[in-house]
Amino acid sequence: MAPGSVVVDSAGARPTIDRAAPAHQRDREVSDGVTITLPEHALLASSDISEHYSRLDWTTNRTGDNSGGNGLVVPCQRSRYAAPRGVAALVRVFESSRAKKQRRQTLTQLAEAAPSEAASQRAYRTAVRWFAGCDAPRMQLLSTRAPRDVGDEAVLLTLRSWQRPVGTVVVGVARTGRYVTATVLQAPGDQAPGRGSASALLAEAVGGLCILPEAGACAPRSPATPRRPAIPTGTAPAMLGEIDLPPVPGVKRPWVGTRPRRAMTNDAASGCDATSFSGRFRKRPFRHTATRTFVVPEAGLSREFGLTETVGALPGAVAAALVGRVRRQLSTCEERDLTTSVVEVRSSDDGPRNLSVWRLDVQVTDSREITFWMAFLRDGDAVGQLGFVPDGSRDIGEAGFVAVAERALERLGSLRDFRD
Repeated sequence: MAPGSVVVDSAGARPTIDRAAPAHQRDREVSDGVTITLPEHALLASSDISEHYSRLDWTTNRTGDNSGGNGLVVPCQRSRYAAPRGVAALVRVFESSRAKKQRRQTLTQLAEAAPSEAASQRAYRTAVRWFAGCDAPRMQLLSTRAPRDVGDEAVLLTLRSWQRPVGTVVVGVARTGRYVTATVLQAPGDQAPGRGSASALLAEAVGGLCILPEAGACAPRSPATPRRPAIPTGTAPAMLGEIDLPPVPGVKRPWVGTRPRRAMTNDAASGCDATSFSGRFRKRPFRHTATRTFVVPEAGLSREFGLTETVGALPGAVAAALVGRVRRQLSTCEERDLTTSVVEVRSSDDGPRNLSVWRLDVQVTDSREITFWMAFLRDGDAVGQLGFVPDGSRDIGEAGFVAVAERALERLGSLRDFRD
């Protein structure tokens, strides 16, 4: 995109960024009788921020077309613009005042106008992928929500950066017609601002754009924000990514995952079940198998430390039977192996979705015991297994592992997209 300039439309002075577009796009806009503009008054004002985040006073720091520098103005952003052949773009940055510098918050609004509805849909998906698949080191996706009736489509994400100083990022992305906007709040510490304020602010941002030419739906003042599954991203959308993993206490290095490969072996299996994804179960072959392992390099951890996930597909009834077999094997493991203690910490069934989590303590020698966290999950005909070996106190713990297993179940449903 070329840097923009201020233009004036027939209704009077309305600042916008007129970025170069292909001739056929410009001609189409003229022939349609519609001039796409992105005026500064369509963006949020500092009073809007203060209304929804009232504990702090807010001031406007700057507004521009983001044509300077490298264009990366918020965490996780991967390119200057989400719509590389867009018509206009604006960025406005707000800062909180009357706060100590180390507690200061910033809020950035990005807005773009695309030359067509299809282009705006692509720009929306691009912007969502920036944040839903954020590749910043030690960035964790905490939650994904779907603000109801906000524009034509919208999503609200809460992320946590565990790099020091620890910070929280709350991102709203929405589209209305040919316009895409994102609101990105950066706050210090590990306390996430209320989702009600974040969704209401995103609705306010949409409200400023939905009155423009070629816009779409507007938004209610206080939209509901129900949870939704994590958005599939990356080359293995049915599997966990680094963004899904919590920090390991006492470890400052980031998680790194191996490239997913066909599941010829399954390091996620426990000694109690020894489940294989490489052959057949009840005469039915596993399909679309993959496995990957996450470790923390250069952190001084034991060779055993790591988290492995293996996934595959079976016909629904066969997949359900496999879940039953693994559960039975774990429930009787202590009888068959006196060196292993098994505790079931979670078991749930919701129609075609099943999740079980266990802690296994294995007595390796008279003086050495190894803890192994294991989960088995199913979504329809997709099944998965997680195994995690901590290193002594370097352990994400029961709550952390259960949360990872729940996220794995959210993502597992994407494996159904590969069914023959």
